[in-house]
Amino acid sequence: MYYYEIWVGSQRFHAGRPLTYSSENKLAVGEVVEVPLRNQKVMGFISNEVNLDISLAAKIKSLSASSGVTLPPQSQKLHEWLTHYYPAPSGTITNLFMPPSLPKDGTKSAETTKSKPEATLPPLTKEQRDALLQINNTKKQTILLHGATGSGKTRVYIELAKEAVTTGKSAIILTPEIGLTTQLARDFSNSFPGKVVVMHSNLTPAKRREIWYRIALAQEPVIVIGPRSALFVPLKNVGLIVIDEAHEQAYKQEQAPYYQATRVAAQLARLHNAQCILGTATPLTTDYYLFEQKDMPIIRMLEIATGAIAPPHIQIVDLKNREETRRSRVVSDTLVKEI
Repeated sequence: MYYYEIWVGSQRFHAGRPLTYSSENKLAVGEVVEVPLRNQKVMGFISNEVNLDISLAAKIKSLSASSGVTLPPQSQKLHEWLTHYYPAPSGTITNLFMPPSLPKDGTKSAETTKSKPEATLPPLTKEQRDALLQINNTKKQTILLHGATGSGKTRVYIELAKEAVTTGKSAIILTPEIGLTTQLARDFSNSFPGKVVVMHSNLTPAKRREIWYRIALAQEPVIVIGPRSALFVPLKNVGLIVIDEAHEQAYKQEQAPYYQATRVAAQLARLHNAQCILGTATPLTTDYYLFEQKDMPIIRMLEIATGAIAPPHIQIVDLKNREETRRSRVVSDTLVKEI
């Protein structure tokens, strides 16, 4: 008989330590298992193997089943970092990393989406080429890509993902809201046929379970697109993490376990030795200040990319000109006419 300490993924479990279970089979550290907790069966993963006194062993419950899937070492270390960094119950933190359940038929699918020819993209603009060159030449892992709306930040993300995939590495592309995943998934699927998966909480438990195991069992690079929860998928060998619209408050988890996705992404990038790109047209002043103080790269993109929406025409009206304020002191005659 073998005995293991297991991190339990349940909102009902608040202790800051793993629980001990027994198994007749030899299991690996990090292996995802199903265990009994009170009157429920919940998911968890093995923290380490322990030796028990015979008098205590009789009181230990057996785990229910094993998935045969092991969390990547980086995910295990991220779990450890989260439990020490954020004051949240360990059960809610562990639950972030778990699939909804074990496969019902005991099998694990590594199904891929149907492939289609890779789309031809328009040529890169000079700013996009310069941005890629700066990103590739910097030794810093976290980079702020401050690009104006329409400057083609998504194209830069795609090129960076191509570089990662070419070296056998996967990528995580975060969006602030679930509704924004569709467009990004379409853009990336055109460049990475059969390699893009979308993961978010609006999927059915069965679909989330299928995608979770597909990611865990993938032998080739995968592009994962989703909201902040996509940081916790069992993705091996990550080379790129992108936080699109990084200024959005949606990246802050507002319920237990509370966390800031940009900070978690930076930590995950360190664990994988990957690049972390914060892309936005309107950076948070706190981020901008932090990047300046720590001498971290801030890359600007100002030009509108080919095929993007043209910028609006702006006309400045001098309200001190009495010819413009005959109808109102506040609203210019020009504005009234345009309305």
